[in-house]
Amino acid sequence: MTRQPRNETRTETLARYSDKGFQLGTQMQRVWLPAIRTRLSLNRKDPSRALSTLPNTSAIEFALSPFFNGISCLYSIYARANAYVAAGQGVAAAAEFNKIIDNSGIVWTCWTGAGHLGVAGANALQSRTLHGADADAARLRA
Repeated sequence: MTRQPRNETRTETLARYSDKGFQLGTQMQRVWLPAIRTRLSLNRKDPSRALSTLPNTSAIEFALSPFFNGISCLYSIYARANAYVAAGQGVAAAAEFNKIIDNSGIVWTCWTGAGHLGVAGANALQSRTLHGADADAARLRA
């Protein structure tokens, strides 16, 4: 049996506590907890589970956080993009990173705002999985 890192165990405990304590909290239930579970799955090298824990699209992903004045880090979109990268799905990853780029006005200086870097990585992934002219085009985009 593989032992989990201590931080992951703490994160899972906090997620369970938050799930019970914020059952009616829309942002907690539809944005933060799925993103946390996605990150935990990625840490365990399980991209298929990561993708299944985070809904494909949700309008609430673009909601501004009450903790930050006028800023949304779009973390669930960022987490989904990274799950697509881990699953080897460059096209889907690029689409998610482009959502961050397209909404840079609400991301401001969040560390998730490095969408251009993410798109470049997703295009590089595509260039390794595609063939011929498609691979060349992806390489140029990267």
